[in-house]
Amino acid sequence: MLLAALLSGAEVALPFLGDFIAPGLLAALSALTVSAAFVARLLAQRNMKDGT
Repeated sequence: MLLAALLSGAEVALPFLGDFIAPGLLAALSALTVSAAFVARLLAQRNMKDGT
């Protein structure tokens, strides 16, 4: 769950680094971050216990 939260934060922060990172590298980092955050969210939800 913590990894999912950190990656979600990185998703938000990456566009602010656009002035410091080459556009191609920024696009690659963004794609990797979004993909990793998606997988981390899926794994975090799968491991949660259902309350019912």
